[in-house]
Amino acid sequence: MKEFITNYIINNISPMYICFHNITNDYKTGATPVYHMHDAYEIYLFIHGNLRLYIEDTCYELSPGDMAILNPDELHAVVANENTIYERVGINIKQPVFDNLNTFNTNLLTCFHSHPHAMNNIVHLSKEEMDLFVELCDKLLELQHSDAYGNDLLCYSYLIQLLVMTNTLYKKADSFNYKNLMPQMVIDTMKYVDENLTNEITLDDLSAKFGFNGNYLSSQFKKNTGLTLRNYIIEKRITLAKKLLSQGYSVSAACYNAGFNDYSNFIRTFKKCTGISPGRYKGNTTI
Repeated sequence: MKEFITNYIINNISPMYICFHNITNDYKTGATPVYHMHDAYEIYLFIHGNLRLYIEDTCYELSPGDMAILNPDELHAVVANENTIYERVGINIKQPVFDNLNTFNTNLLTCFHSHPHAMNNIVHLSKEEMDLFVELCDKLLELQHSDAYGNDLLCYSYLIQLLVMTNTLYKKADSFNYKNLMPQMVIDTMKYVDENLTNEITLDDLSAKFGFNGNYLSSQFKKNTGLTLRNYIIEKRITLAKKLLSQGYSVSAACYNAGFNDYSNFIRTFKKCTGISPGRYKGNTTI
């Protein structure tokens, strides 16, 4: 599992929410995508640079003003097309924050739940909209680590403005027709895995399905995703197991319904990937 932990990361967000505005050049040309996910919802606004955003089986060439709206179970990665300054802003927000902010009339999670899994994640902002979003993020950044009187309320006020703005932009988006740059072979392989997640999946199965040599298919998959097929399958199953546990399934039922056929191996693998045992995860998240 060492390779998996290196290439596919569940980034746990410590605070209930965190805002970021980063300007770096740490994404190197030609690097392999490093897929990861968070235990929080994410809004990610691309401001400057030249890079591609991977969301599951889709690869987007981003333009300044492109905003990605990501659920906790959506794998994603960023790779630069050239060594250049890369600027982005955004927010990671955990579920309990929405429980506090949502009202009878306004569900701030709407923009996250309105799109099919790993589809229609990108909306484009005008220069004026982008400037306003960045301004609100910067104001939130100034306050999020302060303990001054009333700071929590001020932070929530900016957070609400950012979420209302994001939902409004998503609702009025004219089109989600972004070109997918992911090779068709990888798209087809990911879809096959997703559709057969609870069944045994072998390289022979994939070779027979798509007409490619299994080793070639596996090498191309890793080249374009940074993941081995085995690790991709395991982590998709872990994601499914987490969902089942949060819905009240027993640890044993989640194990077998997520496609694992060895209970002890499931316990070990789940803890390696998430940092906690499935029993503890169930206790923390059961609805």
